[in-house]
Amino acid sequence: MRKRLVPRLLTVSAVLASLLSGCADGSSIEGLLPERNWEESVREGLLKVLSNHSPKESSYAVFDCDNTIVFNDVTLVTMAAQIESLDFSFTPEKTLDILLSVVPDKDTLLTFYDGEGASGHSAASLAKDIQDDWSMLYPLIHDGSVTRKDIETREEYLDLRAKLWSLSLGVDNTFPGEAGLLFPAALYYGKTEEEVSQMASRHISEALSKGSITVDSWKSPDGEASVSVTRGLYLAPEMKDLFSALKARGIEPYICSASPEIVVEAFACNAKTGVGIDPSKVFGICLGKDESGRVLPSLADGRIFTYKKGKVECIRRDIAPLYGGASPTLAAGDSNGDYPMLTEFQGLEAGLIMNCLGSGSIASLVEKGIAQNRDSRPRYLVQGRDPSIPSFAKSHSSKPVK
Repeated sequence: MRKRLVPRLLTVSAVLASLLSGCADGSSIEGLLPERNWEESVREGLLKVLSNHSPKESSYAVFDCDNTIVFNDVTLVTMAAQIESLDFSFTPEKTLDILLSVVPDKDTLLTFYDGEGASGHSAASLAKDIQDDWSMLYPLIHDGSVTRKDIETREEYLDLRAKLWSLSLGVDNTFPGEAGLLFPAALYYGKTEEEVSQMASRHISEALSKGSITVDSWKSPDGEASVSVTRGLYLAPEMKDLFSALKARGIEPYICSASPEIVVEAFACNAKTGVGIDPSKVFGICLGKDESGRVLPSLADGRIFTYKKGKVECIRRDIAPLYGGASPTLAAGDSNGDYPMLTEFQGLEAGLIMNCLGSGSIASLVEKGIAQNRDSRPRYLVQGRDPSIPSFAKSHSSKPVK
């Protein structure tokens, strides 16, 4: 293996050396992307993409957000913190209608995987238990009769926490993608866009400040619900380097995510804790609003549902026309929801895949990318990661979150 790598590395070095003058400051293309913990062939492939472009040209790259730009999921991290803090703007009387608003069939028994959730429950039965819990907790929170610490020890709190997360899992696993992806937005009921943005920014900043990825266990006192909740967020320095390098070569980064757009913006548009991207370059699930300007768990009129083929449709309609209809230069993703975006653009120079140990079509693409490692110009670049550090791994393979 080493004998095959040496000639290829020498060839790339020669190519890179010939492009020293490509950077305005006289530095090399290679210097735009520090080695850090990139897998060697992935960094090499990205450098080839960078070397193909000049700052005088105009092109673009498209990134998924969750588990691609950032370790973990900004929407789920925000939802977990919102549940823990009971930061809801709806009354107990509204609970059933709100929780079931995105559920196609409230009486279907929910499907759970790997023993996670509350088996034998429908969305309606879980929502009823949650409503009962919220009816007990709501007056205690609003009349100030008990301390926050006391509330968190009550059985109603523990039950609500585990069963609400179970409900979100069950809806996501049982029904089409739209239901599961819109469910977190149901919990925003009664909040304005600004209030949701402030809430998300606060929880995302707290998660990033921990600098680690951990897993919590939430169980209901009655033993009916047991879930694991992945906490924390981590933005790898390699990803920040890549965004900077792309911009330096005239390749404008965009985000196309299946998370609520307002939550993605709370992370990605923050120059200190995110990647400092302009909101106009963020495309996600744009939520509708009622006549009072309160957020609704539905897609805003005229917007595309940015999930699976919806991502391709969004790129073709909203981004590509800005670049003469051209395909993205680079697309980056991690899941089956990103598969169409990674495979349907003929002019794509490279697809960067974060190996999150997924199954299905993305797993096949990961295998294909690893096999292409021996090619001189691989189309797919598979980057491993280690959530226990957390950081990229100098490997195609990844370690699971524990």
